[in-house]
Amino acid sequence: MIPKYSVKRPYTVLVAVVLVIVLGVVSLTRMTTDLLPAMNLPYVIVVTTDVGASPEEVEKDVTSPIEAAMATTSNINNVSSMSYDNYSMVILEYEQSTNMDSAMIEIQQQLDQLTGQFPDSAGSPVIMQIDPDMMPVMIASADVMVWIRQRYLIMWTMNYYHCLRVSRVWHL
Repeated sequence: MIPKYSVKRPYTVLVAVVLVIVLGVVSLTRMTTDLLPAMNLPYVIVVTTDVGASPEEVEKDVTSPIEAAMATTSNINNVSSMSYDNYSMVILEYEQSTNMDSAMIEIQQQLDQLTGQFPDSAGSPVIMQIDPDMMPVMIASADVMVWIRQRYLIMWTMNYYHCLRVSRVWHL
């Protein structure tokens, strides 16, 4: 049916094809590239550096005061922290209904009051709001041990067959 119609009316088919191409181009130009919907995650990370300090010093001088100040902010659910050599990371979890813009302002005000109490070697705190756009689309990794095991298996197999071939030659 369709082949006969397309042979009898080639201009109608041509117009239909052009119409499909035009609609495709228009759809392509108006398509958004967002892979994820707009999400407002209730997490904030505060990172502060303290050059030359051990984890214990970072905990005492930087992390504990930040934790104490952040625990008083409104709508906070959980405060967790990690102290490493030379830096501190405090993770703040807020309630889902929290306006994160006002929470960021409140965090900045609390940190501005604390910066005078930090040691001279401590840097200014960096505030990062967790955003799904920050996360990678794909994570790729390679495992060298798998490659080494495969090469070893191939070499062992080749050596085994070579030994069989040599042993057969000797038996002749």
